[in-house]
Amino acid sequence: MNLDGIEFGSRLVQEAPRDRRGFWQLRPLDLLASPALLRVDVRSDEDYLLRQGHIPGVLHWPASRCFAGVLPQAQGYPGIVLICGDGRESAECAAWVAKTAAFGETFHLVGGMLRWMAERRPSMQVRTYHRRCASLPQVSAVPSLG
Repeated sequence: MNLDGIEFGSRLVQEAPRDRRGFWQLRPLDLLASPALLRVDVRSDEDYLLRQGHIPGVLHWPASRCFAGVLPQAQGYPGIVLICGDGRESAECAAWVAKTAAFGETFHLVGGMLRWMAERRPSMQVRTYHRRCASLPQVSAVPSLG
């Protein structure tokens, strides 16, 4: 669907608007309703564990790894959601990941953990891993876009 030049309706989340950089924008409620997506937190260790906590079951994969061309392998997941503190860093990562076409569909959480916490969504301050994530190989090199 296209409304005032904005494309809506990813294959996985019908209400998600598409960013001009090629990824889809996801709200916290949409994320809760999309358990099949691989959830990846791209913040630093300190932010992930201490400052704001993190979404239960999320895979921690710092943005520096993404920008270095190293992404988690995600066989069995139809798409990936990138999460950060306020939505800016995850949007940058999502734009890069969308260009690589490494995943079915690429999303980022609009407003990041600030919005997640403002909406009083569940969070943790100890490491948590989804079973499917824990069994994933550590890294997968992605060819450079250069």
